[in-house]
Amino acid sequence: MYNTIIDGLCKSSNTSVALKLLRKMEEIGCKPDAITYNSIIDSLYKERRVDHALDLV
Repeated sequence: MYNTIIDGLCKSSNTSVALKLLRKMEEIGCKPDAITYNSIIDSLYKERRVDHALDLV
């Protein structure tokens, strides 16, 4: 369910909110997977925030 929300946020250019949700997932013990990271990294790249994308890699 988190992946769907994060992907939707990223597709609507709300990457900052998606990153906050990623951090929240980690806080509650929900492990993000490759799909989660791919959505966010792709969105960061499209926003030309390559440094932030590389931090996630």
